[in-house]
Amino acid sequence: MRFLSLLMLVTTVHACGLRPELTQPANTSTEKVPADQDSKSPQNGDSKKDETNKPSDPVDDTVKEPEMPVKPSVPKEEEDQKPVEEKPSVPAVISKEGDGRIEIGPKYTVAPDTQKRDKLSGTIQEFTMNGNDSKIFKGNYTRKIRVYLPPDFVAGKEYPFIVSMDTQLWLEPVRSTVDKLVSDKKLPSLVGVYMEHGGGDGRGSQRGLEYDTVGPNNANFIANEVLPLVEQKYGVKFSKDPEASCIFGGSSSGAAAFTIAWFMPERFRKVLIYSPTFTDLGRDTNYPAGAASYHRSLIKDTAVKPIRVATEVGARNDTTEDNVKTFDALFAKGYHVRFHYALDAGHTDYRVMTQTFAENLLWLWRDFPRK
Repeated sequence: MRFLSLLMLVTTVHACGLRPELTQPANTSTEKVPADQDSKSPQNGDSKKDETNKPSDPVDDTVKEPEMPVKPSVPKEEEDQKPVEEKPSVPAVISKEGDGRIEIGPKYTVAPDTQKRDKLSGTIQEFTMNGNDSKIFKGNYTRKIRVYLPPDFVAGKEYPFIVSMDTQLWLEPVRSTVDKLVSDKKLPSLVGVYMEHGGGDGRGSQRGLEYDTVGPNNANFIANEVLPLVEQKYGVKFSKDPEASCIFGGSSSGAAAFTIAWFMPERFRKVLIYSPTFTDLGRDTNYPAGAASYHRSLIKDTAVKPIRVATEVGARNDTTEDNVKTFDALFAKGYHVRFHYALDAGHTDYRVMTQTFAENLLWLWRDFPRK
């Protein structure tokens, strides 16, 4: 009897469907229910009665999101100012001569030798150059040229010199720094030629024509028109030793300074540049890539030129990548190049310039004979 009773009980259980895993249809999906549906699934203990009694307010979806680390949001203004942490592909080990990449910032201070001087030890003369008198950059424009004469200047004596372009943008710190270093005999007694550009900006402007174009025109303009005019006016005699000259510029005139030395190393060999535009801004038929041609092919495919380059770029500069690539190319080729990579700094950042200008000049002139 007990066996019959037990058999009847088992039969009843099967008949009543109390073994759902045995009675489930074969085609029933076994896929995992998405997390945002779990709270509505009968498998979570919700009955149909409970569903109908729920309030009609929308469900707060945020409680159903998986817990994941959330990156803090950054205001767009701060995002735009974040440093671009570009690293050169070439190992930048600082050599005993100071070549290589130097990371500076994000805080900057004005160097003692770059402090503005209310009274110079040397003197500054100035004149206006008419574009119609130029054979190379002929046009209806004028430019002001300032000439720095050192404290011990003697007419007819041969002097080394520095040429600064875009001077209407940064007469300081050029004016005070050169005078301080010359007065303290940290630099040789030299003449400064601080020239303004011809006007305008960008493609099609006189400034763009002079600075953005890759070619020998600007070098010829300075060597064959500007310097002889200064000699004529002030009795200056510029040294013919190519090691006795330095060319300075920033942004487009920075690329121009490099171009001048590149095309005329027999006259200009020291290059000091800030945020140079090594881009295609000055593209033309001879160099369709403009100054980007340097890091794309010219430096790699051309024999090393006897030039020395001190350059800089800010991490928040729209030409940062082009400058890193140019440094890479120069460094890999074996040039004497000193590259300041400035954290939290923008295009031709004045804070960077006032901290490093004197240092860069001293590095460029470090082995020049003192007289």
